[in-house]
Amino acid sequence: MKPEIRAAAELRFEPYDDPRDGIGALHGIALKYGDQTRLPDGRLERFEPRALRVEHLVLNHEHDRDVPLAFYPGGGLELRHDDHALAFVARLPDTRLGRRAVADVRSGKLKGASVEFHSREERSERQTRVIALADLVGMALTYGPAYPGSRVEVRRKHRSLIRWL
Repeated sequence: MKPEIRAAAELRFEPYDDPRDGIGALHGIALKYGDQTRLPDGRLERFEPRALRVEHLVLNHEHDRDVPLAFYPGGGLELRHDDHALAFVARLPDTRLGRRAVADVRSGKLKGASVEFHSREERSERQTRVIALADLVGMALTYGPAYPGSRVEVRRKHRSLIRWL
């Protein structure tokens, strides 16, 4: 089954003070629960709190599987899941692809993140598709976020995930 894709996050970048940690980290909110986006058929869509579950995940550039940037678990991608949002920190390697991602976030070309998911439980409320449970199967840095509450930024000092909500 092909996953559904929704562009959702704003991106931030944090260069590391310790060069052994790579070139830095992107901090973002992949999906803020309760935000709505308009689907191609005209209906709205939103995710309920904690609707996304994840076991393994690859963060890539514009859903290009040949351009992996970080992996969860254990490959530079940290996730924090609470009742408000799914947030992430991607610690990027000092490679051509990592430097390109940093430059694109800094310049504003990459404005968000996009989630790939398989819906497992959903319902309709008037003209709104409500996702109650979905498997998160991928995430990409993207040029056009779909959900308004998402964000990503460049950070100066290394910290664990912070509370933006």
